Amino acid sequence: MTPPRWIWLAVAACAPRGSSGPPTLDPGPSELGDVVLSPRSGPAGIWAPVLVDEVLPGNVSVSMDERAEFADWVDLYNPTDQTVDLTGWGLADDDNDPDWLFPVGTTIGPRGHLLIFADGEEDQGPLHATLALDRDGDDVFLFSPDGEVADGLTWPALPNDVVWGRFPSGGTHRAPSIHATPLNDNPVDPGLSLDPSDTLFPPGEVIRIDLFLDQAGHDALARDSYAVVPAGVAFDGAFLYPVGLTIKGGIGSRRSIDQKAGFRLNLDAYVPGQRLRGQENLTLNNMVQDDTNIHELLAWALMREADIPGPRVTHVELWMNGEYRGLYLNLETPDDQFLKRWFDDPHGNLYEGAYGTDLRDSDIGDFEHDEQGLYDVDDRSDLQALTDFLEGPRDESAMPELERRVDLDRTLRAMAAEVVLAHWDGYFYSSNNYRLYHEPSTDQWTLLPWGVDQTFRSTRDPWADRGVLAGFCLDIPSCKGRYDIALVELAQRLLELDCPGRVAPVLPEIVPLYDADPLKEGSLDDMERQGNDTMDFCETWPVDVQQMVLR
Repeated sequence: MTPPRWIWLAVAACAPRGSSGPPTLDPGPSELGDVVLSPRSGPAGIWAPVLVDEVLPGNVSVSMDERAEFADWVDLYNPTDQTVDLTGWGLADDDNDPDWLFPVGTTIGPRGHLLIFADGEEDQGPLHATLALDRDGDDVFLFSPDGEVADGLTWPALPNDVVWGRFPSGGTHRAPSIHATPLNDNPVDPGLSLDPSDTLFPPGEVIRIDLFLDQAGHDALARDSYAVVPAGVAFDGAFLYPVGLTIKGGIGSRRSIDQKAGFRLNLDAYVPGQRLRGQENLTLNNMVQDDTNIHELLAWALMREADIPGPRVTHVELWMNGEYRGLYLNLETPDDQFLKRWFDDPHGNLYEGAYGTDLRDSDIGDFEHDEQGLYDVDDRSDLQALTDFLEGPRDESAMPELERRVDLDRTLRAMAAEVVLAHWDGYFYSSNNYRLYHEPSTDQWTLLPWGVDQTFRSTRDPWADRGVLAGFCLDIPSCKGRYDIALVELAQRLLELDCPGRVAPVLPEIVPLYDADPLKEGSLDDMERQGNDTMDFCETWPVDVQQMVLR
């Protein structure tokens, strides 16, 4: 599929922060009139101390070259206060002789960086080198004009989209990092994560995502909001096209393309295996049913810290075709990659229950089969077996089998979390907004809550269940007792969550973005008023729950 004309706008939008595009040759002294260090500068026999600062040997979706292609790269750093002439210098992936020489006139500015693409495609530009970087472990060496090694980096096996570098730039500490900084200084702290998808969910930060949708795609979505259309997406140095874009949302939150629609992006809908920082899908929630814009952030923080499988989230400054679209939430998509983060065996069936769909024989065919196991087969016999069991006697004799079939600890915490969060539109109260995962190796089921935007306000009786699995448990005294313990635990966790402290880092960023949101359906007054109500809720309702359980 030929990229549309706006691809170059996208490439510009996703250029690495702090850069204005791909590197170019500097034919001479800088505009500031710096002295240019000749190939042999300073005392006799001493070369300028240019360093190999950072390498990316598995560039799948981090940064792009002049032709919008993902190429591995080497970033050099000049720690001096003068421009260095790299004429006669070279690079190689061993310490014998340089495999590639810098073109005559190549310079690197004072305290500056120079990016060399290690793709072997010299016809694409002067700084495309005949090098091959191996992410399974390799070396790269910088040679001075006398053929001696001036500097180098050696790295172990690395995941895709993970760099190896000096932290900070020019420093002695060398480490892997998901924070690639081509043409920019490396941070002091490389971080601990080696999962590049974490860059899509930075805690307490707002990320920018750009979408690109042509008129044909817009018109197709206007006619049918469930259509999947080709689009482009840009994020922090990466641009992917085509990806499959569709409008998401259910009753209450679904909007048209000309309103504040939520979006789901299937990144490999047209290009098999296409990923963004390891992710196969992106889910962008519109938060139209949450004027505070913080309910999901808080709810998922509570559940994840209680070992309830839940998505990572971060706020998004969303743009479309170069125009600001509004404040959104990037919500980790419940797919096979999500399952890998939470389960030892991620190759089971994941079912989604629509409103009113529950563990009844008549509803088996109504579940959405989101993930169909290792062999991608729509076999629902496991769901049928659980349903058959739940139609049996609800007494103490059923407890051993219930314990065998269901991960009760996680599932009861999930139900308790729904109550503590006042998630009236979830599984416990409404048989809605939930998923069920069957882990093959343990043959156990886990309840996964979902759709937590309408929380923190409408409290209900903690035992007024509607879900079949919830009712089965509460009818058995020992199971109800464990549920009560989970209620007390989750209530205490919410008290200790420190809701004001959790939202404090992000509020200064999201308030002006929401104020400028051209499609928002609420107001800043609504945001402030309901936000204050949420803070009060975090302090009062958990206490009420604990008192109801203990009295």
